[in-house]
Amino acid sequence: MDSKLFEWDYKLFFSVDLIGSTAYKAEQFTKELGFNWAPAFENFYRDFPLQFNQKCINKKIQQPVTWKFLGDEILFYASISTIQFLFELVISFADTIREYNDVALKDCKMLCKGTIWSAGFPVGNIPYEYNHFGINGDPVTILDFIGPQIDAGFRITKFSTDDRLTISVETAYLLSYYKSKEHLKDDYLPIKFLGNEVLKGVLNNTAYPIFYIELIQTRPEHKWVTICDSKEVYEYCEKFIESSQFLRRPFIYTEIDPHFNVVPDGMEAIREEIKQLRADDKSLEPESLFVVSEYDENSEQLYNILKTELIKSEEQNE
Repeated sequence: MDSKLFEWDYKLFFSVDLIGSTAYKAEQFTKELGFNWAPAFENFYRDFPLQFNQKCINKKIQQPVTWKFLGDEILFYASISTIQFLFELVISFADTIREYNDVALKDCKMLCKGTIWSAGFPVGNIPYEYNHFGINGDPVTILDFIGPQIDAGFRITKFSTDDRLTISVETAYLLSYYKSKEHLKDDYLPIKFLGNEVLKGVLNNTAYPIFYIELIQTRPEHKWVTICDSKEVYEYCEKFIESSQFLRRPFIYTEIDPHFNVVPDGMEAIREEIKQLRADDKSLEPESLFVVSEYDENSEQLYNILKTELIKSEEQNE
């Protein structure tokens, strides 16, 4: 098993999806012309990642990895080295969505919408590798991610629109912290609050705060929703994260700010236990390709470790 899977890592995830794609396909399909809706989707799959990457190149920052395609949705991820890097990535993604809607989809009845969330590894969320058959029939190793913060990220995508870039509570926390620290104006990458919503299965069905970045500030209806004060967002998110037994303050190992680069109590020990258990689990070895392993003793031990850690966290917050 790749030892890199157990290194401290904080990732930012991006989702971009097409709005109105089903109706567009139906309208564009005819028996005579066939699938004449296809070019718009081929352009989207090809051009959006290229434009997103170009924005990053222009800013001289690391480009995100194209994670996978899910229907009309494209997913990306990037390992975060500093909060400033995260901030620049978010700006690049927001600019790409705006420009793609204004130019590429200008004469099309579709629009794209985006969502951003973040997650820490390998404690709390887990990276894992599995094997998949490639085009030529050979097995290809795929890197994937599972965990509560990944689940939450997918859940909040439903609140996104072409002018509302929804962000997770951890992402709002990091962005607002950086804006406050750098004394940036609140209307620069404006963060707004939509409300608290119960996301099925997330945080044991506790209401989750929905924050978003406003992409188009000129629309009349936006004047009724006040731009949030960065310091207030930061303080609110910090209290929300610390009060939840399911969330952790973002830990970015390579960040110079001591607020985020110190390993939280107990996390190192948990990481080592997880590493050992996964090393002992033969179902995770390369030779077990395409085989679904049964529930075993290691799985039970790993579950108990994580459960114990959640209980400790809950007791500390009482």
